[in-house]
Amino acid sequence: MPDFDEDNPRLPVEELKRIAGYQRWVIACVLAQVTMWLGILVMNVADGDLVELDIPVLVTCLLGGVGGIFAFLIYQAIRDPLWAGVMGLAVIVPAVGVFLLPSLSWLTVLLPVMSLLALTVVTSATTQVLNRNGVKIGLFGADLNEIKESFEYEDDGEDPGW
Repeated sequence: MPDFDEDNPRLPVEELKRIAGYQRWVIACVLAQVTMWLGILVMNVADGDLVELDIPVLVTCLLGGVGGIFAFLIYQAIRDPLWAGVMGLAVIVPAVGVFLLPSLSWLTVLLPVMSLLALTVVTSATTQVLNRNGVKIGLFGADLNEIKESFEYEDDGEDPGW
């Protein structure tokens, strides 16, 4: 359990719930992009022909934009506005770059991966902040109903030995 002091104060419950909600959106963007691109890869291998990439590139652009917005909001809550802008752009610029580049360029493949890596960094930073505040994180982020009003000691019936 984390210790809360002047250097590491506990964030308010409303703030923790908001951050956890933003993290769920970021995780959803990552899962949607990974699922879509794996599906396209499987279709390409199964068909033997290249699948038309217009719609997937547009979806990548939209998901990158949504992920970038939530990355900005998360970093604004846990860091400062400068880092919020940097991380928001680190997600949005590669995703939009996919839309602007000609198809089948090597950057068309690399840019979505860069965007996903930036979203993974955002999720990792969010997980650290939530864990530091006593919030347990699962596969799809934190359960908003599990964020407690105050830090409570859970008595397991064992004598602490004081």
